[in-house]
Amino acid sequence: MDLTALEAWILTMERKIREQEERLQAMEAQLHELEARVQALAAEMARYRQRIALLERILIEKGLLAPDLSLYDRWMGTIN
Repeated sequence: MDLTALEAWILTMERKIREQEERLQAMEAQLHELEARVQALAAEMARYRQRIALLERILIEKGLLAPDLSLYDRWMGTIN
């Protein structure tokens, strides 16, 4: 390999490395966005669980639901 070819190869490798770094940064940004979405969905699920627990308590207090069966258990067909 002569010096010109070696320099061209080095420049090509540097360009490819920069491109890979840019792709990696884009993937990291997507990962952060997905992590934020997962956290938001987890918070939303927690709110739904709280609502279900409140509704179950009200139904149990009114005698409309047996205390040993939750709505989730009835929906899933399982027992606590």
